[in-house]
Amino acid sequence: MIRKKEWEKSFKNVNGREPNEEDYEKALSLGLVREESSVPNSNKKTVLVLGTVIVSLLIFAIGILLTIFFYPSPKSSQASFASSTSQSSKKERESTDTGSSIDYKDSSKLSQEDQVKLEEGYKSIELEKEAWHRQMLRDIITMYAEPKISYSDSQFQEKYDSDYKQCTEAIENKVKEILPEHLRAYTEAHYENGGLGLPIFDNIINEARTYYNSTTKNWTYPQDS
Repeated sequence: MIRKKEWEKSFKNVNGREPNEEDYEKALSLGLVREESSVPNSNKKTVLVLGTVIVSLLIFAIGILLTIFFYPSPKSSQASFASSTSQSSKKERESTDTGSSIDYKDSSKLSQEDQVKLEEGYKSIELEKEAWHRQMLRDIITMYAEPKISYSDSQFQEKYDSDYKQCTEAIENKVKEILPEHLRAYTEAHYENGGLGLPIFDNIINEARTYYNSTTKNWTYPQDS
């Protein structure tokens, strides 16, 4: 089966004339020629144009959606706002009714009742420190007095670090227990420069060794005051 134009050319060569509509219909019935599409070219162009317009609209819509979902948010400005808000809140908390900043190292401006509470807090902290000082000594002496074990310097250091951490946590809990929140900052400022005043590792080791009696070869322990 050939196309119509090829059939017309072949028909003319064989019969010496141009084929008419009847010849064409007969050839179609015999299956000698392929039937031409009935869709006009104008319709094909219309379909092509519509398809192009629809595809363009889809691409445009997808572009808008991608812009909406993936456009980066202005994090830097948000972070700057959060930072300024935080600093502003901090300044407000640290200011008095007259607008001046609070000096937590100076408790003279507190009410008489708050000053009494603060002094009681300091006394409780000192008692807690003394108790932990004795506990540190006992723990180090116990390690020295162990007859079957010879502890290394690093093990003594680990024990000291553990006791020191427990001591600071105990004092923090004591402060929260006995002082209202607005007075706790005064204790932090009070101990800020000198720390808690607990002995450093070398000093506690040297102090522990004074509890050894070289004559009796025995260790004694510090007594509760």
